[in-house]
Amino acid sequence: MEEKDLPYLNTSIDDMEGEIWVDAFGFDGYYEVSNLGRIKSVSEREVRFGKNIRKMPVRILKQSISKIRKKRGIDNRLTCGFSIDNKRITINVPRMIYQSFFPDENIDNLVISHKNRCEFDNRLKNLISETVKKNHNDNVNKYNIKGIKDLILENTKKTHESFVENVKSKTCKDCGITKDVSEFSRKQKGKRDENRNVCKKCRQKRYLKRLHERKGMPKDRRRKIAILKNGEVLENFNSITEMVRKYDLNKGGVNQVLKGNHTHHKGFTFSYIEQ
Repeated sequence: MEEKDLPYLNTSIDDMEGEIWVDAFGFDGYYEVSNLGRIKSVSEREVRFGKNIRKMPVRILKQSISKIRKKRGIDNRLTCGFSIDNKRITINVPRMIYQSFFPDENIDNLVISHKNRCEFDNRLKNLISETVKKNHNDNVNKYNIKGIKDLILENTKKTHESFVENVKSKTCKDCGITKDVSEFSRKQKGKRDENRNVCKKCRQKRYLKRLHERKGMPKDRRRKIAILKNGEVLENFNSITEMVRKYDLNKGGVNQVLKGNHTHHKGFTFSYIEQ
């Protein structure tokens, strides 16, 4: 059905073929809606216009798109103005028609959509209630519409790829030397790499520095250790771990003695053997 042939454009008070009228949901006795998407005022009413009072005849109400929603490009759903006790209320036409014919159905968290995707066709047989997610998926599947998140991710990915292609060299954060991109390791997928601006050589230096300068460990990890009791050497060991296991000691306590923070540990003293 073309837009110019839609029933809501017919403002004649006479009923159309197959038209059924019911009370508008929440406006009983004031307005009625039809299964063809038309809305009319029920009876003559006195309406105040400033200081004047006019009698409003029974008529078919005009439906239009909200100017604000049209300007923002939100949607093209039709709206209509109701007047109750000189207060104007703007209603959503498809929602009002659906709820008027199915008053017992709870549609608070549902969306009223159109089967033929024509937002001006508010005939009852063209309206359906569905969840927001299903409505969005239907639009995506039928019209291949991309969601906002998909568009943002796509644009971000394109921008990043074009930037990476144009980058030929980078400056190392540690040594400050500008080198070719091949001198830097690539970021692994799914992992956060905070040191991607550090060249491979500087990364190797960092690794070796961490290896030899761990807190609480001597710089030369191969020095032998002697265990003493009452000033006499009981035994020499190649590592603290080996000594701790044999004498059932605490590794932290041994380190404190070696640093000079404690005088003894479990009656034992320890010292490095100079080679």
